[in-house]
Amino acid sequence: MKKLVMRILLMVSLTVSAGWVCLAAQNIIHYTATELELAGAKDRPFFYRPMAMVLNGRELYLLESGDNRIRVFSLEGAQLREIGRKGNGPGEFDSPSCLDVNHGQIYVADTFNSRIQIFSREGKNLAAFKLPSFPENIVSLNGSLLIVSFPARNLDGPEKLLHGYKTDGTRLWAILDSQASGDRVYDSFCNQIFLKKGETDTFYVIWRYNNKYILKIDSRGEIIEKIKIGADYPVKNINLPGKEKRVLEGVCWNVDVSNHNFYLISMEEMADKDVGPGKKVIVLNEEGNITGTIDFPLAIKKLAVNGDQIYALDTDDELHLFKLNIK
Repeated sequence: MKKLVMRILLMVSLTVSAGWVCLAAQNIIHYTATELELAGAKDRPFFYRPMAMVLNGRELYLLESGDNRIRVFSLEGAQLREIGRKGNGPGEFDSPSCLDVNHGQIYVADTFNSRIQIFSREGKNLAAFKLPSFPENIVSLNGSLLIVSFPARNLDGPEKLLHGYKTDGTRLWAILDSQASGDRVYDSFCNQIFLKKGETDTFYVIWRYNNKYILKIDSRGEIIEKIKIGADYPVKNINLPGKEKRVLEGVCWNVDVSNHNFYLISMEEMADKDVGPGKKVIVLNEEGNITGTIDFPLAIKKLAVNGDQIYALDTDDELHLFKLNIK
């Protein structure tokens, strides 16, 4: 009798578990991305080493590292203005790597000039301050605090990856130790991160490799939440060359955050066996669970989400506009 009861309980448990799994699968919405015409562009815009793409209001900002400039477009694809040129003077850039737009101002990580530059929305150079190293990523919170990341370069031990600055260049805090295993190549991959704005006074840190979680951090530099990415999230295993076998887990090629959701571009193996951006985007909610997938007709390397439309750069660095449709 006892064995019979145990069997019945087990069957009930399995039935309930299967029901939850089925329900979870049903809650994942699958989309296809259909290309729309960029009506305001005479020809499809293309870029020389684009490093960042940011939507702000009804404008799209593209940072071209290769041409040392910012190009601003309407949502229809018409170019409105250019900001910057090569150099080291005010309003000039040397291989900038990232930008953010907030409270009517543009913040640029002017990488090889080792500084942050601040511009008005129209492109007037407002301020700049020097940094101790080459900035990689930047996020602005409320127009008064800048979050800057630097590449880890010290082989002797971990360094702080994230630094909080006032807009006058005063450093307020430094957090998040880099990985420092002694394998410089492996560590350089493991320390690649993305910074994205959250709601008021918060931002997110997302790793490109290995770490299947997202950190939510406030303006004081305190980690307020560690969002674990679901176990069913697909990673891409990457074998690094070398005497000692090293395997990376590719989490995402790039990412955008919109309306409390994370949009992660998948990784795919290329024809030359290298790994590059994929044709699929995985959508996560604030709990790290998969809520949707988006299939694109071509591989994309950067994206900016605008409701049910997505601006994307393909592997030839050309701009596309897509509309999401449920399969």
